[in-house]
Amino acid sequence: MNVYTNTEAELAKIYAERFRQFVDRNIQGYNPINVLLPGSNIPEAVFTYLSRYYASKINWHCIHFFWTDEGFNTYDQEYSGYQIINQQLFQNIPIPYYNIHPIVVENHPFLEADRYTTVINKHFQIFRDIPSFDWVMLSLGEDGELGSMFPEDIDMFYSNRLYEVVTNPKTKQTHISVTGKVLNWAKHITIFATGKEKADIVKTIFNRQNKYAKKPFPAELINPYEGSLEWYVDYEAATHIKDDLDHNS
Repeated sequence: MNVYTNTEAELAKIYAERFRQFVDRNIQGYNPINVLLPGSNIPEAVFTYLSRYYASKINWHCIHFFWTDEGFNTYDQEYSGYQIINQQLFQNIPIPYYNIHPIVVENHPFLEADRYTTVINKHFQIFRDIPSFDWVMLSLGEDGELGSMFPEDIDMFYSNRLYEVVTNPKTKQTHISVTGKVLNWAKHITIFATGKEKADIVKTIFNRQNKYAKKPFPAELINPYEGSLEWYVDYEAATHIKDDLDHNS
């Protein structure tokens, strides 16, 4: 079920409540709920809302957080995806530190991609298999990227690895990013799209106009094998697809 509202603040309110309901439904004994968070294009309103209104309403002890991607910025690490979410959420909720599994930006990107894959494999107790995350948060970028998957490097979507090293085509910054197979094996995927600069991209994705292009938008390739996909779109991003969203919401 897609969510379409006037503002990002309204999306955050709905998102927080749906996340709480999901956690309550899926708590099973000692099995954790495993969540993938974005390291770029972060919908900060969501984390602010969760921190302010859901610190005591969600069983944070049962949730483990991982990251879809992270940028490696040699001159200033305080703006990493982990640091942003840590300041907005983790510092304000009762969550054990060992439930948080950030990408280590001080490491070499290629070594970190391998290390982080090992961390996930150990957590899921798998070997040469694909982890199935319970909840994935993604956010559409201005150039149609998801996390650090850019159309220019769309081949990495099909990689056999869990994480790949990529370069932002505009900033030339190095990132590591989760690959498409990990996303499509998730149980529930959520994608945020907010702002008028996303309107044309959102139209293309919803109309499936570009799926078989040489450089499709990564979001066009999100098609969970056994899970579900949910879009959260505000008024400006939905300028060209309001009828579709009204019909499907």
